Amino acid sequence: MKLLVALLFMTVSAAAQGDQRDGNANPYTTPEDIAAGGRIFRSHCLGCHGRDGTGGRGPNLTRLDLHSGGTDQDLVTTISNGISGTEMPFFFFNGKQLWQLVAFVQSLRHSSPPLRVKGNPEAGAALFHGKGGCLKCHRVNGEGGRLGPDLTEVGARRSPDHLTVSLLDPGRYVSPLDRKVFAITQDGKRFSGIRLNEDTYSLQLLDSNEKLIAIPKEELKEYRLDKGSSMPSYKGLLSPGELDDLVAYLYSLRGKENRQ
Repeated sequence: MKLLVALLFMTVSAAAQGDQRDGNANPYTTPEDIAAGGRIFRSHCLGCHGRDGTGGRGPNLTRLDLHSGGTDQDLVTTISNGISGTEMPFFFFNGKQLWQLVAFVQSLRHSSPPLRVKGNPEAGAALFHGKGGCLKCHRVNGEGGRLGPDLTEVGARRSPDHLTVSLLDPGRYVSPLDRKVFAITQDGKRFSGIRLNEDTYSLQLLDSNEKLIAIPKEELKEYRLDKGSSMPSYKGLLSPGELDDLVAYLYSLRGKENRQ
């Protein structure tokens, strides 16, 4: 264990030296700091990113190409400000705690072996555009439907295991950002769809025909969120190999650049 901590210290120190050239060096990178950062991680981050940081509802933090940037200062910004449009909230830590957490995440990134995905991304892309019928509801780089979440960057936000579960058991976890809304107006009209926007005075939905509907809140009689999923399960529809291929493709989606 002492040897492992020493190796992590050497790795994080080397990364910090690189940041020193930018004037953003982490002042807390000792083995004790990394251990303290690990305790903070397990208290606040484990639920989304997994005990070993390889991801779940949140992205794999062991990747060298983190979508929001991998320098110490990038991580400070992400943790302190959160990421708009995602489930990543902001956290307030005192300066030392924040830097210790950054040191621990950097230790994961520079010591963990690359995460290997079993499937073939090219074969998975063919399934996504063909047999899987995914473009009916989902968009990638501006192509496809809008009834489901945009998947352009899903590989930066979800782990392979979480993607697999989402395909086989879509209702197990539905992001609050993606829940459907059911509404009934005072005169008995019924609406359902994806919530696009909501403010103090109105509610905007996208219905099953991708039609935008705006409802003044003063006209609402009933309004509720559906915690379930309208996505069908692919269990039995795809072979194990096809499932691996589709997951590999989804995990490769990192934005318009399609970074691997």
